[in-house]
Amino acid sequence: MNFVDEMMMLGKPIYTNVSYFEQIDYILHASKEDLIIIFSYTGAYFDYPGLRSDLKKLKKPHIVFISSTCDQYPDFINQVIDFHSDGSLVGHPYTLMLVGSYISQVYAKS
Repeated sequence: MNFVDEMMMLGKPIYTNVSYFEQIDYILHASKEDLIIIFSYTGAYFDYPGLRSDLKKLKKPHIVFISSTCDQYPDFINQVIDFHSDGSLVGHPYTLMLVGSYISQVYAKS
């Protein structure tokens, strides 16, 4: 939500859903012209049962995945921004806020 606020202040409105199921529905119905930025602290965002068969129906939106370092990412992800995580719940929101703020700063300079 902080990322959404920062981008809105830069004049770039972002559509977002808090509900995971609404997020997945949006991703499944997105077109090739859509840019989707996913923040996933654990990297397990797409690891839920039954979801993988639905993902085969993707229309290939451009997906940027922001996550802790993993060994392998799904092939439909276009770009990964990863970070080292110790798995601590205490640092979880702050790490993602830091990455979101960095993206906002880069956007502001472009």
